[in-house]
Amino acid sequence: MPSTSVYFPESVLSGLDRVAEERGISRNRLIVKSCRWVVEERTRWPADLFSNDHLSQPDSQLLRDGHDSFLDAI
Repeated sequence: MPSTSVYFPESVLSGLDRVAEERGISRNRLIVKSCRWVVEERTRWPADLFSNDHLSQPDSQLLRDGHDSFLDAI
């Protein structure tokens, strides 16, 4: 099987290790399964799923503010 090198920030790497341990699989297996899901198994979302055309101006602003708060919390 071909291989590749990927460099992760320490926080991501420790998170991968934690999840792999919780699932009882290796870090490599977790990464392969995750990549496989992204490439092969996830369903595609409709192109207009995130369209905000139907929102009023106040609702659109509320959504933007919520997005900013969410990103700040992360």
